Amino acid sequence: MALTSDTLVNLMSGLGTVRDKSAGGMFVLPLLDKSQVDNAYRGDWIARKIIDVPAFDETREWRDWQADKPQIEEIEAEEARLSVQRKVMQVRKLARLYGGAVLFIGTGDADPMQELRPDRIGAGGLKYLHVFSRHEMIAGELDQDPLSPFYGEPIKYSLAGKAGMVDVHPSRVVRFVGAEIPDRVMAYDGWGDTVLQAVYDAVMQAGSAAAAIAAMLQEAKVDIVKVPGFMENLATEEYRSKILQRYSLANTGKSITNTLMIDGEEEWDHKQISFATLPEVLNTYLQIASGAADIPATRLLGQTPGGLQSTGQSDIRNYYDRISAGQNLELRPALSRLDEILIRSALGKRPPAVHYTWAPLWQMTEVEKSEVALKKAQAVKAIADTGLIPDPAFARGVQNMFVEDGTFPGLDAALEEFGDEPEDKDEEAARLNAEEQGGTRTGDRPFHDAFDPAQPRGPDGKWITVGHAVELGRQRSGSFVRADLGPVAQADLISHLTGVDMSGFRHLLGSQAVAHIFRKHGSGEAKRGQLDVGPSDLTALRQILRAPNAIRKAEATGKHGEPRIEVEKTIGGVRYTYIAEVQRRKKRLAAVTMWKKQS
Repeated sequence: MALTSDTLVNLMSGLGTVRDKSAGGMFVLPLLDKSQVDNAYRGDWIARKIIDVPAFDETREWRDWQADKPQIEEIEAEEARLSVQRKVMQVRKLARLYGGAVLFIGTGDADPMQELRPDRIGAGGLKYLHVFSRHEMIAGELDQDPLSPFYGEPIKYSLAGKAGMVDVHPSRVVRFVGAEIPDRVMAYDGWGDTVLQAVYDAVMQAGSAAAAIAAMLQEAKVDIVKVPGFMENLATEEYRSKILQRYSLANTGKSITNTLMIDGEEEWDHKQISFATLPEVLNTYLQIASGAADIPATRLLGQTPGGLQSTGQSDIRNYYDRISAGQNLELRPALSRLDEILIRSALGKRPPAVHYTWAPLWQMTEVEKSEVALKKAQAVKAIADTGLIPDPAFARGVQNMFVEDGTFPGLDAALEEFGDEPEDKDEEAARLNAEEQGGTRTGDRPFHDAFDPAQPRGPDGKWITVGHAVELGRQRSGSFVRADLGPVAQADLISHLTGVDMSGFRHLLGSQAVAHIFRKHGSGEAKRGQLDVGPSDLTALRQILRAPNAIRKAEATGKHGEPRIEVEKTIGGVRYTYIAEVQRRKKRLAAVTMWKKQS
């Protein structure tokens, strides 16, 4: 009686029963030791590429830091000094080869068993980085305390030094694991398997197939000569010597004249081995090895894709997507411990805004880059023209898009330095000059009533009007302009409130801020006990800012923590409240919002 389990059984054919030859199959795991792994890596090109290629691709384009330009330069200089990119590639190779490897963070501390605190690292505090495999940096007992920040890591590492073994705290180690083992109990000191463990059979079979075909080449063509009395005469030494000389001479003659000369009673023939299907056989084994390694054949073997329409790009893109996912799921978490120290060592502090993105693996041509940029610009313009998204929100979204996709490295810091709004275009300079003369150009509409003829000229000599900014903001046209409202009054008081020296600062009103004011406070304000803000109220800004009744520091700050001020002024029984934000590098107090109510 046969006992079967939850699999397909056919009693008539014997499938799944004791008569089924495959029913006795099972998986066994012959573990590779270090010598086998070393021999495979050093002696087999496929095994070596399986280890090296992903580690190389993970790090070859490296990463783009997002920060101020001087900060980016300092961080990149620190990475270059420590050879961070090369050492991360090395440690990834060793982790894949042996199942585990580490980066040792050297800070010059006397006792490496003391926990490393990143907040105590100053400029130049990171002295060196060393790469060790799991066989060099010996892992101790695993930390089994679930409340410990180092849970699952060794309580300590041991490293051989001149004076004996040196114990190292896990906070000083950046740990990389090869092929993870699902069962923690089976994991040796928390390490994983060599990547070669799972692909070993596929690599061996591909190598054996290639070796077998190479051996067959030695017998690709065999000459057969029938000699009368050959076996009978072989008994004598003289005959054996003469027969060897005879056919050596015959082969020599054949190779020179392409003619084989034999005796009348001798017969000559040859046998050839057909290699017609062998390339397909070998390619099948190589494809299996490629699939086992999860590396496309175009990358692992340098193989040109087959088929008239095949370019191999889809395979490479899928592979790069997997590498990119590994960068974010494996590399980024592991490197976070190092990066917190690296940034402090480079800058002397840890600015919260400093971060990085992985550089794209797929490198576009210049033509492709220009096409992508053009399509983005066209899409941005098309959406902006619909007017469905408020201008300030849309501008911020477009800026974030270019920051996140890495199109302009350092853009985030540049926006903080130069502001979120573009520089004034002043496309109506001719009409402004005409108004200065008391009239307008033929065919142009008159200026808006809110135009202030006392408005000063900008630094470029062009006349920027409050009325122009108000009109563009009211229409939400998508155009950007800033109106200069004059120098900051009561600069000493504002300097004291904000902690920023107001020397040389000027008040500015942007069309984006105007659009925000009209949208939030231009209608329906009676429900909140306030009055609707209109264009004429904005023309009173210069009067409000020249002689305010009160100035205080606002509770809210800008997106990067910039201080804001709150200005109050009562005119004709109406109390105006105006909020402006400090833009340090451009020496501006830029309008944010404004509302009014009956005093």
